[in-house]
Amino acid sequence: MRQFRFIFHLSVPNMIAQFFPHGMQQYIVGGLLIGAGIALLFITTGRLGGASTFFSAAWSWFVNTPFFQQAALRDSRNWRSLYALGLLLGGAIYFALGQPILPSTMPAWKLALGGVLIGFGARLGGGCTSGHGICGMASLSVGSIAIVCTFLTTGIITAMCLAAWGL
Repeated sequence: MRQFRFIFHLSVPNMIAQFFPHGMQQYIVGGLLIGAGIALLFITTGRLGGASTFFSAAWSWFVNTPFFQQAALRDSRNWRSLYALGLLLGGAIYFALGQPILPSTMPAWKLALGGVLIGFGARLGGGCTSGHGICGMASLSVGSIAIVCTFLTTGIITAMCLAAWGL
């Protein structure tokens, strides 16, 4: 038993560290800041955060179709705009602190296709990974947990297929 603990102690941190070649500190700090921000949003407004609804709420200023003029979208567009501004501000602070910015090596067509598919999935799933994965799971929503499992499973299968096809 003692030998098992020694092997576990040495191998698990090394196994995890291989997935974080630049260290884990920034992810820990980022996760704590996201958690604090979501908690602050919920405590001050009673609302759950999520990024995908921001786009629909923003379009409600410009598009007069019934979908975009729903009261839920019109009434939430001000706080959702501040929420999205906070996301941009976080990136600006990261840049201002001189943190490393690594360019993407992903081809533009993959980024565009991924964006379209994520947008479609967010609409189909009734929210995005930030809404379901952070807020929904934190509130122990069974639906959010099921959708996050679907997101992860689909993402893993897709990544494995693309890798196998050399894409």
